[in-house]
This record gives sequence, structure tokens and C-alpha cells, in this order.
Amino acid sequence: MAHSSGSMLNLMLRRLARDQWVRLHGTPRVTVLVGGSHGKEIWNQWIALTGLPGTLVDGDADAAGDAGADQMFDERIRAAVARAVEQPAHPIAVSVTAEVAARWRSGRRDRLAAMVDEGWIVVPEPRRHGNAGAGRSVEGAEPATRDSGGVTASLGAMTPGDGEVEADAGDGAGGVAHDPRDVVDDGPRGDRDDAGAEGGDAPPLEAGATVEPQFYLDARSVAEAMLFEALEATPATAGRFRLNESLSVRFGPTAAEVDLLSRADRIAIEIDGMHHFADLVCYRRDRRKDLLLQTQGFVVVRLLAEDVVRDVRSAVTAVNQALAYRLAEGRR
Repeated sequence: MAHSSGSMLNLMLRRLARDQWVRLHGTPRVTVLVGGSHGKEIWNQWIALTGLPGTLVDGDADAAGDAGADQMFDERIRAAVARAVEQPAHPIAVSVTAEVAARWRSGRRDRLAAMVDEGWIVVPEPRRHGNAGAGRSVEGAEPATRDSGGVTASLGAMTPGDGEVEADAGDGAGGVAHDPRDVVDDGPRGDRDDAGAEGGDAPPLEAGATVEPQFYLDARSVAEAMLFEALEATPATAGRFRLNESLSVRFGPTAAEVDLLSRADRIAIEIDGMHHFADLVCYRRDRRKDLLLQTQGFVVVRLLAEDVVRDVRSAVTAVNQALAYRLAEGRR
């Protein structure tokens, strides 16, 4: 499914709107725009559309070398988090290149990383035609911190709250809670059209298929929103999946949550960002979650976020293969 630049922009704007919804309900949220100048452009467009007095922090501008960029980003993300805690409703974002973001996130399990993860947005570079350098923004051309409306703010004096580097609670799989809502299907499997779910390539997407805006607000990443949109536009998978569904079984201190879930078909789709494979801790946690979901009878389809963004049709094909397996089980 080819996404136009306008469609991608809409996905990003909806993701920023979801972050702001979280802020307005009292939860501090720092949006981290991983993608350099293009992330800044999208933030500025969202601010212009909403008219909100947002703050954009250049996380690694004008830093000397990798070590300098890493230190600068760490200092500015901590300052941004401190401001978000002080003013939860204020829109604040930190832009950073993918390389600096990957180094900063690798191996971190502290409370700061957990908070930042909720606002982490990987911004795909737009496809450019003709002169590859045309239209690119010059890094460092903007001040390190800018409030919309021309007000310049300094975050240098801000410090994070006490206990910022606090280890997370254990995240292993806990006991199984017996909640009848978790085992009741959304509907009989036989009443759905299973054409195209035979494990081959994804069928053509329905022309003009649309997804209600509130579903995008449930998505926590561009990849989630793109895959959900593609599944809704595919006849075999339309209406089967829901975004960020919680199960009655616990995973660590909270209920297990799945990125895209079909309860009726017992299929769980997990979309992993770059940090999931950056260190052994994240990798082990994902394997424990896979095992938990499998013991609950789910087929687990685990996808890499960048693969979904680059080729969402291949992701739909993988989901169709899992669905074909489930439908074949039902015929036995």
C-alpha cells in the first residue's frame, strides 16, 4: 500500500494530537521526534494548525562529535521532562537524529527512558524526486529551543526530579487472571469473509476505504496507525483487529497489552521499534511476552516498525498468513 506524503503527514499529526490529549488529561508527555529536520517541520505544522504555544527543543544541534551530541541530548531531554512535569498541559518536543536517539536509548531501563518511550515518534524521511538536496533544512539554523510565537526559552537551568534514574519494576510474566471477557470471542469466525486469507500475498486494498479518526488516536506510532489502516482496507482482515488492547493476564506490574489484537481469531500483532533489538534486556522481555501470549492461545506476529513503514503490504501478507492458519484450524 503506497502512502502519499499527505497521508503520512496526517498520521504524524494524529500522533501528535494523541500526545496532546494525554497532556490535557494531566499526564506529562515529552514528544521525541526522531528524524532531524523533517521531524521539526511536522511539529511546526502541527503547532500552526492547533495554535498552541508549544516548545521545540533541538536535542543535538551544534554538538561537537558523537560524545558531545549524546551528552547534549541527554541534558535537553531531562530538562524537557522536568518542564513537562511542571507544566503537564504544555506541548513540548525534542528533535534528534536517529543515530543519537539509538545510542541514548540502547540499554536504558530507568524511569526517564520509560517516560520518553511513550512519546517516541520515528519520523520517516520523505521521498524526494529530482535534486536529492533540494528543500532540505539546514541543521542548526534554528535556535536550540523555541517557543511558538517568537518567545525564546532556556531549558539549561532545569533539572530532573529526584529518583530520575530509578530501575523499573520487574517485568516478567505474572499469574493468569481468569476474566471471562478475555475468552469471549468478538463474534463467530464463520460469519466473516475469509477470502484472500490463504497465506499468499495481500489482496488489493479496497478503494476509498477509510478509518475513523479516533482509531488513529489509539495508535502509539506511525507504524501502528499504518498497519491498522491497511488491515481495515483489506477485505480479509477488515474489522478483525483493535489497537492497543489489554488482556486479563498480567505482564509484570500491569495487564498485558498488545499493539493490534484479534480476540476472535486469537492473533496478536506486536510492532517493535528500534530499541527492542538494541540490548539483551529488551530482547528477553519480548521473548517472555511472546511465551505468555502463546500460552494464552495466541498466534504472535512480531514485526519491525521500520519494515511496516517501508512496506506495509508485506506486513499485511504476514498477518494474512497467520489468519489463514487460524481459519484452517477452524475447519478441521
